[in-house]
Order: sequence, then structure tokens, then C-alpha cells
Amino acid sequence: LDSRTQEEAIARNDLQRLIEADSKRVRLDAYAEGALLGSDPSVSGRAYRSAADRDGHAWTAGLQFSVPWGQREGIARTRRADLVIEQAQIRLIELKQELYKRSRSAWRAVEAGNERLKSARARLDFEEGAHAQARARYDRGLTSFRELLEAQRDLDAARRMTESVLPEELRVRARNLARTK
Repeated sequence: LDSRTQEEAIARNDLQRLIEADSKRVRLDAYAEGALLGSDPSVSGRAYRSAADRDGHAWTAGLQFSVPWGQREGIARTRRADLVIEQAQIRLIELKQELYKRSRSAWRAVEAGNERLKSARARLDFEEGAHAQARARYDRGLTSFRELLEAQRDLDAARRMTESVLPEELRVRARNLARTK
């Protein structure tokens, strides 16, 4: 929203700068005029004869050349418009950089959460396999009950870690979603 506002301000100020620059240009205007003062009732051929006789008709043609003189105020307004445009462009760049920074940070947070989740799931898979092996060894009488309990403790720790990582990952994603809106 802020970047759209800055872009509109830039466009508005650019238009103002063009108007100010146009007011300083040299102008050459051509013009032609004709007037009928009403002393001749018919406009046909007699109007031309009356114009030559100068009885109430006026015909004018010419060129008008104007050069702006002493344009300090116009130059100052143009420079001020240029500065305002430059400031708005700088602000727009800052806004875009801040947006890129936020999006990079959000992306990193999501990626780090995904990696934590993958790691927790891999550990859980490993501990489930280790527990199954310890259970099988215990059932055959190859290992002690203590080793089975240690495998169960490790499996429970892996489950708790997986269960704690998942809500944290969901919170990170929800926070990033809220920031983008």
C-alpha cells in the first residue's frame, strides 16, 4: 500500500515538473482574425469590397513570439519538483528493500522450521526402529528390560520433540501469513 502511494506521488510530481518546465519554453503562436462590425448587411461579395474600403470590417493576421523573461520562480519550482520526485523515489526504494528484507526473513523462518520438522521426523523414525529392535531382542531374551526402557525413553523424547516442533512451525507460518496481509 505504501509503495503504491509513493508511485502515485512520483507520477503526480513528475506531471508538476513537466508543467513547470513547459512554462519556461519559448512560444511562437500564429493567429488570424476576422471581424464584421455589422455595417454591411450582406456578407457576399460586398464584404470583400468593404474590407478594401475600410468601412466597418477588420481583418488581422500575424505571428506572436514570446520569450520567458526572468524565470527564477519557474526554475525554482522545477528544481523543487525534481527534489520531491527524487525523495519519493528514494522512499519507494526503501519501502521495497524493507519488503524484500521481510520476505527473506519469513522465507528463512519457514525453511528453518521445515528443516527442524524433517530432523524431528527422521529422529522419530530412527527411535521407532530402535525401539522395535530392542523389543524384538527383549522378546527373544537377548537384552535386558533396562535396555528396552531406555529405547522407550528415547522414543518418547523423539515424540515430544516432534510434537513441540509442529506447533512452532504452524505458529511461524501463521505469523508470516499475518505479516503479508
